Amino acid sequence: MSSEESLSEPESLNHQGDDSSGSDLESLSKKVLCVKPLPWRSRELNVVMTSLDHKNVRRRSQSSASMLVERRQGPPSTRAAPDDAPEFALSTS
Repeated sequence: MSSEESLSEPESLNHQGDDSSGSDLESLSKKVLCVKPLPWRSRELNVVMTSLDHKNVRRRSQSSASMLVERRQGPPSTRAAPDDAPEFALSTS
């Protein structure tokens, strides 16, 4: 299960129209993901996950990279750790 939550942000663009003013504003929705860190995750697991994310970004083609959704850091998740989580994945503090 992902620790990301979908958000939408208004995005205004100038659009040349056929009306008498010559332009109007269109409001579009820009998709943004809010990443909520998992406070129960160990530092070791966070390092591994970050490394995998970086490798994935490097291997993307230019066209797939252009389709990426913006991600923003959000507040910590309130989700509890899974009951069957391995010991190395859990934070000791």
